[in-house]
Amino acid sequence: MKFILPRASAIRAVSERVKNTAVREFGAPLHLVSVVPIKNAGELESRETAKEIKEKYPHYDSLVLVVSRLQQEKNVGLALRAFAMIAKSHPKTGLIILGEGPEKKSLSSLSVSLGIDAQVQFAGFQKNVNAYFRAADAYVLTSDYEGYGMTLIEAAYAGCPIVTTDVGLMGSILTKEEALICPPRNEKCLATNLSLLLENPKLGVHLAAAAQKVALPIVHEESSVYLLRYRDDIART
Repeated sequence: MKFILPRASAIRAVSERVKNTAVREFGAPLHLVSVVPIKNAGELESRETAKEIKEKYPHYDSLVLVVSRLQQEKNVGLALRAFAMIAKSHPKTGLIILGEGPEKKSLSSLSVSLGIDAQVQFAGFQKNVNAYFRAADAYVLTSDYEGYGMTLIEAAYAGCPIVTTDVGLMGSILTKEEALICPPRNEKCLATNLSLLLENPKLGVHLAAAAQKVALPIVHEESSVYLLRYRDDIART
């Protein structure tokens, strides 16, 4: 990137964070970098209902959701360690992890060693996660880094309160007005914010409504309008 970016005719970044990194760390000319976010082409509605998801987990009164590839940079182990810090004070809360990946076995072992395996469910890959977002009392993203973080928009669109590390689109599209934000790898902060949401449902409703207001125009943008923006960005070269 240090060789290519300074020589590019135009550079598309998916977030302000990526733009700033390209300029600061890789010498990209600022005037050549434009921000064109990712367009979600997936299903954001579901035939399943939030009630049906909750009925899958009758032993839990509250659900905390993780949606992620189970890979090292996603740091799902951080979610487990943060959850372990609050599990005893929230014994009727379940942590539902959607996703597959090479870290699954080690994460399952970690949940056992932390003594929270009775409250953790690995639900595997789900093609459509909208109903899970609608059923959850909190969505947790614990990545060390993200270029964008589409699941944050998906959670916001579904009206699910967000606790996240400060990565991807955080700070530019979603802010502290719409989510509870922690530094990467800070399990104590994540645990504190999770407890805050679980113990203050009104706060979750407030944050979710604010985030949904941001997400709706992003999700509902016509593909033709998005493609025109993309075309115009290329054409300026």
